Amino acid sequence: MCGIFGVVSDLPLVDVLLKGLKRLEYRGYDSAGVALEGAHGLFLERTVGRIESLRSALEEASRGIFQDASIGIAHSRWATHGAVTEANAHPQSDGETALVHNGIFENHTELRAFFPQKKWESETDTETLIPFISEKIRQRRAFLTAVRESLDMVRGGYALLIINKNFPQQLIVAKNGNPVTVGRGKGAFSKSFFVSSDCAAMAPWIGEKADLEDGELCLIQKGPTESKCSFFDSRGVPLAKDWEPFVFADNDCDETDDFALKEIHEQPGLIKERIAAFDQGAFANWGARLAAKDALNFVGCGTSFYAGLVGAYWFEKWARLSTHAEIASEFRYRCPVLPPKSLYVFLSQSGETLDTLKALEYATKHAVETAVMTNVLHSTMAKKAKDLLPLHAGPEMSVISTKAFTAQLAVTACLLLETLAVQGSAHRSALEADFRNVPALLRTVLSNGDAMNAAAEVLATASAVIFLGRGLCYPIALEGALKLKETSYLFAEGYPTGEMKHGPIALMDASVVSVVLAPFDDLFEKTLSNTQEIMARGGRVLFLTDTQGQEKIQKQLCEAMAAGTVKIFLVPPTGELSKAFVYGVAAAQIVSYKTAKLKGRNVDRPRNLAKAVTVE
Repeated sequence: MCGIFGVVSDLPLVDVLLKGLKRLEYRGYDSAGVALEGAHGLFLERTVGRIESLRSALEEASRGIFQDASIGIAHSRWATHGAVTEANAHPQSDGETALVHNGIFENHTELRAFFPQKKWESETDTETLIPFISEKIRQRRAFLTAVRESLDMVRGGYALLIINKNFPQQLIVAKNGNPVTVGRGKGAFSKSFFVSSDCAAMAPWIGEKADLEDGELCLIQKGPTESKCSFFDSRGVPLAKDWEPFVFADNDCDETDDFALKEIHEQPGLIKERIAAFDQGAFANWGARLAAKDALNFVGCGTSFYAGLVGAYWFEKWARLSTHAEIASEFRYRCPVLPPKSLYVFLSQSGETLDTLKALEYATKHAVETAVMTNVLHSTMAKKAKDLLPLHAGPEMSVISTKAFTAQLAVTACLLLETLAVQGSAHRSALEADFRNVPALLRTVLSNGDAMNAAAEVLATASAVIFLGRGLCYPIALEGALKLKETSYLFAEGYPTGEMKHGPIALMDASVVSVVLAPFDDLFEKTLSNTQEIMARGGRVLFLTDTQGQEKIQKQLCEAMAAGTVKIFLVPPTGELSKAFVYGVAAAQIVSYKTAKLKGRNVDRPRNLAKAVTVE
C-alpha cells in the first residue's frame, strides 16, 4: 500500500498522474512510481522518496517515450514487504505486465514456488502475481480472462490496476478487501476515466463515480473517439453499475503553513458545528437507543482507540453504562463474547483502517448492533455501516490526526448528553454547559503560543518523554505520547500516573522529561504525590495544569521549581467533558507540533506513517 491512481485519456497523462499522487501524499508513503502504455510500449519510472524526485526523474527521461501514452498507472508506496528501495517500489513489472497494488498477497511464498527458475526483481508480495498474468496472456487468453484466472491463485486483500503491453488500450481494475473507485471525467476530461484508492486523488477531474465491491473487476478500454468502462463479477459475468454524482470539498493550505497547524486551529469551529448539529436534533434518536443497552463498546486503532477510551470513561461515570474501549487489531483474534444487548461503535478517521474494518465484519457476523464513526462518508466502513455517525470534520490532509480526534470526542459527547436526557440525569445540565464552552476554551489554548513554545523547548532536549495522567487524563496521556513520537520521533510513552512506580520509574533520570497532566480535580493530590517520586530520582517534570493546580504545585515544589527541574504550563480550568478537549489539544497536539518543528521534522508527512492503514 498506500495510494493507487490511474488514468485513461487522450489528454497528456504525466502531469495528471503526478498531481493525483500529490493529492495522495497525506496518506503517507516512502517511494513512488508510474507506468505508461502507448505506441512506444511499456514505460516505467520509480524513485525512492518524495514525488518531487519522481517528477525530476520523468523530466530527465525522453518525453517522446510517453507523450503519446493514453493509459497510465501510478502508486505511492508505504513499505510492507521489502525495504524502501527502487526495486520494491510500485509499479511492479516484468516488462510485459505492470501493476500497482494496495493490500497483501498472504500466500506470496507459495506463489513464488510456481516459478522456481524465475529471478525475482523485488522482495514484494505484489510481484508474485505478475508471471501468472503474463504466462496466461502468452497462452492467448484475453487480458481480462488472464487477470481473473490469475487472481484465483491469490489469497489476501488487494486493489489492483493492471496494464499489459499486448493490450495497449486496456486497463483492468480488481478489488478484494481494499477500496478502489472508478471516476468518469468532466469538462476537458469528459472522455476520460480515472481510478483511485481514494476519491481525493481524482476529485478535480471527475463528476461521477462508481465503487467496486469485493470480487469485482473493471475493464476500461481506450477507443478512437471515446473510452468504454465495463464491470464484471469474479466469474467474468458483466455487471450493471450505477454512476453516482461526485462532489468533493478540498482543504487548501497556504504553502507557508502546515496542514497540521491549519487543522489544529480549525477545531474550535468544527466543535461549534457539532454543537449546532446537536441543537438541531442530529443525535436525538441515539439517547433512547443507548439507554436501553446493557453495554457499549468503542473499537478503533491508534488515535481513534484513545478517543474511544475517553468515551468509555464518560459513559461509565455519567450514564452508568458498562463501557469498554477495544483495540481493533486484537478484537477478533481474542474471539470476544458479544452480548446481544450491546452496541459496538467502530471509530476510523479514514473509514478504511483494515483492522477496524475486519473487527466491524466480525461484529456484524455475530449479529450485534453496530455503528461506524468516520470522517469519510464514501469510505468502505461508511458503506458497510448499519448506522453511521459522521464526523463532518472536513478533509484532514496531514498524516497525523488532530481535528478528527476532537470531532470523535464531540460526537461521543453528543451521544452521552442524549443518553443522559433519556435517563433524566441530574448531571446533564452541567455537562452540557461545559461542552458548549469547549470552542472558547480551545481558542484560549490556541492563543497561548508562547507557553507552548517554552514547553516544546523542554521536550526537545529530552532523551525520552513519559506522559502521565489519571482518570480521564490517562487516554489523553496515551494520545500525547503517540502524537509526540509521530511528529518529533522522540521516544515517548503514555501511562496512568499511578502505574509509573510499577516499572517506568526505572527510566527516570535527568535526561527524561515527564509530562504530567494535572487538572485540579479529585485526583490532583494523588498525581502530585506520584510526581514527587519522579523528582526523587532526578527526573524532570513538565506540568500542564490550571491556576488552582499551579498554586498548589508552587507551594509544595518551590525548591524544584527554583532549580528548574519542575516547570508549569497553564491551561484554562476545565469541567468533566471539556477536560479531554483542552488537554488533548494542549498536551497532545500543540506541544507535539511545536517540538517537532524545533527538531526540523516534516509534521504533515512523518516518516514511516500512513494515513489509512489498509493492511493488517
